[in-house]
Amino acid sequence: MKHEIERRQAAEDNLQRYNRVFDVMKEFAFFFQVEADGSLVREWWTKAFETISGFDTSEVDARGGWFYLVHPEDREYALELVKMAIMGDSKTSEIRINTKQGDVRWLRVIFFSIWDEKHERVIQIYGTGQDITQEKALHAQQARFVTHAMHEFSHPVSSILMRLYLLRRQPERLEEHLDALQPVADHLRRMIEDMREYSSLEQGSISLQRREIALQQLLHSVISSQEENIENSNIRLNVLMPDVPLEANVDMDRIQQALSRLFMNAINQTSPGNEITVELLSEPPDKPAYAVIMLRHKGKAIEADQSSIMFHPFYRASEGKFTHTGLELTIAQEIIKLHGGTIEFRTEAGGINVFIIKLMLADKQRITAN
Repeated sequence: MKHEIERRQAAEDNLQRYNRVFDVMKEFAFFFQVEADGSLVREWWTKAFETISGFDTSEVDARGGWFYLVHPEDREYALELVKMAIMGDSKTSEIRINTKQGDVRWLRVIFFSIWDEKHERVIQIYGTGQDITQEKALHAQQARFVTHAMHEFSHPVSSILMRLYLLRRQPERLEEHLDALQPVADHLRRMIEDMREYSSLEQGSISLQRREIALQQLLHSVISSQEENIENSNIRLNVLMPDVPLEANVDMDRIQQALSRLFMNAINQTSPGNEITVELLSEPPDKPAYAVIMLRHKGKAIEADQSSIMFHPFYRASEGKFTHTGLELTIAQEIIKLHGGTIEFRTEAGGINVFIIKLMLADKQRITAN
């Protein structure tokens, strides 16, 4: 009896050490006894598994054990992995589990076997697991990005090839074909520049040169740079700003870049004769902490399912000629997030599309307002 108590205490001490190590590593470990009939009896697993799954050990046991957590589509595969481990064959595998919160998490798991010469079979299985959900999502995002990029490049490249073909057949129309090639070449250049910018933002390799600036000044600068586009598009502009300067600690060039991209998107999506409204205000009214920039425009209605992917790379509300690259909104969002701000999109009554940007006010202004 004493020996058994000491053995269990040693196992408990080891488990506590494993818990501390694996918590730091963001991985989990497990240990099962293999019964003569091939069934598994859990000896222990580290706390990190409970953190990932959301279930504590008693909840898992009450639901019939670890197999309950495996995603239904992966259960047959999980059983095969266990059978292979019992036969002494181990490999690294990926399976899904359902969490207590209702999410699906991807795990990378590897089983190891302990063979017992006396019983001539595997008597124990142990291993490690890692939550790779974020890694999976990143890989999927990268794959989608490459697929979309290939599609985006195919259209202008096809246009160039067609014009080159016609140019060889119709050399007397050289100027006409060159005029047609110029906007396509410009579009490819902008796309490459946008992809480089997007990559830098994704990798976090862009540093901000912050300084306090009145957002009224910044918005007027953006509007001024877009005046010709607004006029040529036959769009009315309505600007609403407070008299009291709202100052934010931002990289002026970067924020101006983000707002210009949002403005260009609004111009492209606004029907001629309609209006774009730019409104600047503080929030909350009693103790301002944020500056809020609202950009409203009426154009093509955005469906609910589209609004959820509004800021995805290469999103377009509509197809058209080479007027934009499909990365404008994505880059604008990344720049605003880099500043600790947020950007949202919503549709209001009457088919009004609204972008809402929030930026934290400069410290001294928030202190003064409070």
